[in-house]
Amino acid sequence: MSLTTDITTNRTRNATFLVTIDGKALNNVTKIDVSFSIDDPVPTASITMTSLPTWIQRRASVSIYAGYGNERVIIFNGFVKNRSA
Repeated sequence: MSLTTDITTNRTRNATFLVTIDGKALNNVTKIDVSFSIDDPVPTASITMTSLPTWIQRRASVSIYAGYGNERVIIFNGFVKNRSA
């Protein structure tokens, strides 16, 4: 089933996202904010979680996927810069 078919057959769409760090899916994410600016050299993302796992370290790879239902596309690839609580 394509995204187009899913949209036309269902009247409601549920926005979904998935955040992975070093390939591990995070299930405690409450908010993501991805910023793309002409003035900044690279895109940035802020991730808010209910608790910060100790295994997340600086320079770990981060991927953020967003979409509707099970149809997601990657919207951010980067690395952990700051792991402030």
